[in-house]
Amino acid sequence: MINQITKPLPRSEWDKVTICENYEPLVEVKETRSLKIGLVNKSYKPSFYVRQTVADNLFKVSENLDKGIYLVLIEGHRTLKNQQDEWDSTFDQIQTQNPDLSFEEVEAIVRLVVAKPSLLANHHCGGAVDVTLAYEDGTLLDMGT
Repeated sequence: MINQITKPLPRSEWDKVTICENYEPLVEVKETRSLKIGLVNKSYKPSFYVRQTVADNLFKVSENLDKGIYLVLIEGHRTLKNQQDEWDSTFDQIQTQNPDLSFEEVEAIVRLVVAKPSLLANHHCGGAVDVTLAYEDGTLLDMGT
């Protein structure tokens, strides 16, 4: 039995994370028996780069999951331009679907799913990953968010 996550981590907790340079290299994460890449968007197999410690921790976590459950990497390192493009695309989509919302209301919704681009942020430092879990057949577990 897997415990269901019912609430995302509040933004106030994310804001407590301090980002600082640790001089670890970016390393490419490769698929293993229990760590999968590309299950969310099956049309491509992207490369995933993260800091060495992040990669080590991903492998440790994936090896300790129950049999038949995989750790799935959705995204790792991304450039500031990629982040800006994702922000702009999501903002435009939400605004188009909700024309009566104010700029601030749209931004609040977008912040729930995409980090606002910043010069110093976890993803383009290689220190953050987006992950989910999947069953052996590739069906994603409901993570509650």
